[in-house]
Amino acid sequence: MKHFTKDELYAEIREYMCAFADCLDRVYFLGAGWGLLGLDSKNYPTDQIEDLKPEDVDINKYYLTAMLDELYEYGINGRRKIDLDWMDFEEAEFFVESISHFRLIEESSLGYSITLSQHVIMMATARWALEKRYGLAVNESEEWSQLGAVLTLSEIALLANMDEKSVRNAANPKHKNHLKTFNHGSRTYVNVGDAKAWLQQRRGFKPTVIIDPAAERDLTKIGFISEQDFGSYLNVQREKKGLALTDAVNAISPSDLTEEKLAGLEQGHFFFDQILFVRLARLYELHTKAFVFAGLALHQKLERDQVEEQMNKHIQS
Repeated sequence: MKHFTKDELYAEIREYMCAFADCLDRVYFLGAGWGLLGLDSKNYPTDQIEDLKPEDVDINKYYLTAMLDELYEYGINGRRKIDLDWMDFEEAEFFVESISHFRLIEESSLGYSITLSQHVIMMATARWALEKRYGLAVNESEEWSQLGAVLTLSEIALLANMDEKSVRNAANPKHKNHLKTFNHGSRTYVNVGDAKAWLQQRRGFKPTVIIDPAAERDLTKIGFISEQDFGSYLNVQREKKGLALTDAVNAISPSDLTEEKLAGLEQGHFFFDQILFVRLARLYELHTKAFVFAGLALHQKLERDQVEEQMNKHIQS
């Protein structure tokens, strides 16, 4: 699948959550769907969910958004939080899957898609299988059997950013460093060890990096994956020094930094300010150059994502 940004994922979540709320509004009672969206129809000039503007619906309220956000970082970017537990994300997986089979939502006048959310979940599932799968139960000819730690060719294709046909071709024993596979019933599988060895040679594969916001990290190797990651890191560094927001602001004066701005940075409202970042690095006794460059890299990533989104919209229009 063509690369997509988080903003595009968020837009999709907003669409199908509104469509879901709209159809429930028609089978429960007027206002039920609004409640699901965290809104009160009395505050709007219309009682129709379909008339809402995108900015009216704050999807950051939903657990689903946070779960898919983390699954995006893990599955697509290969950035895994140290405390990630797949059991915590089954609700997101089950909900998105149920939307695809919920016939009532198809009657909604609101257009929606779940393609991006499904892809995020498939990517995260494939990566989890590579790292944590201990055994796979398969059903061949109405008979269940238990395989060891294996991946399917479709999972390999997702992780390698290739199509499945190319992966099958790469499994040809005539090729040098071919992908080692085996057949079970009518399907083809790859042992996890063989999958890891082969994927490491693929340019499209992103190895998983473990992220622990509360721990030290080598900023020259592991930068910031998001505004929220930067904010969490900054908050931890300040608390390690035993500083309140007021103390930190006063310690780096004179500057135009306020408690509100620093709190905003820690809450994920990112902006790049080279002079401020130098002063923060010195205050928190961080490697100044590494910290500033890591912040700059995040700034450039966010700018690139924004430009890419605008270009995609321009191309599609």
